[in-house]
Amino acid sequence: RSGEARATSAGTGRTAIVRWGEPPLFDPHHCGGVPLWGNPQAQVYSPTWAVTGLLFGTTLGHKLYLLLHAIVGHAGMNLLGRRFLGLSQVGSFLTATFWAASGFFAWHGAGGHATFISFYWAPWLFLFWRASETDLRACVGVGAVMALVVAEGGHYPFPYFVLWLGIDLVLRLVQRPRSAGPILRGAFVSGALGGLLAAYRIVPIFLTVRGHPHLVPDPDAMTPSEILTMLTAREMPPSWPHRWVWNEYGGFL
Repeated sequence: RSGEARATSAGTGRTAIVRWGEPPLFDPHHCGGVPLWGNPQAQVYSPTWAVTGLLFGTTLGHKLYLLLHAIVGHAGMNLLGRRFLGLSQVGSFLTATFWAASGFFAWHGAGGHATFISFYWAPWLFLFWRASETDLRACVGVGAVMALVVAEGGHYPFPYFVLWLGIDLVLRLVQRPRSAGPILRGAFVSGALGGLLAAYRIVPIFLTVRGHPHLVPDPDAMTPSEILTMLTAREMPPSWPHRWVWNEYGGFL
């Protein structure tokens, strides 16, 4: 339960550090007790949480965390529109506004799904990713963003980003086979740096999940028409035959 896990882990983590002077390794208040050090959704080890939740407290920190990501995401999409899509200043600003203020972020942000907020890093990731083909320094940006997503508990954004960049990699190799060398070099260096920077979170998560597997069957599935509804419906439809609340699905464009 990403919303509850985010709220309790943030409060518990800050209390452990500020009040008791201890590292935030365990949360006794969520689901009878859950680990934080090995929890893929824990955000108490991310730099963004340190400058929001740790400094300003849990309640205000939550709001600042969301606001910070919205600003960063809007700026990134604005830059992406200008540099990559060739839009005008007004066009790129409108594109960034529609994207950053979409129903996806509104519903997940209001519902406490803070681990979805890492999707705001998408435009910056893509800009660094494309630049890594000609400038290896951009690989640091790719690795840093991917590591930050892991640190922010982005258990959905991270695999989506890997799939997204992987598809872009294949498409570029097919379209420009003569540039395969620089493209693959940038991708390899970016992946290696991302793995090294995120190792402090990936290793404990891997050990925890492997040592204490918690397999939960989920038969939920979507049809193409339901996906279209998710993207076009302002409110929850009268009948929605799925087990989770509408906030889990809604992404009104």
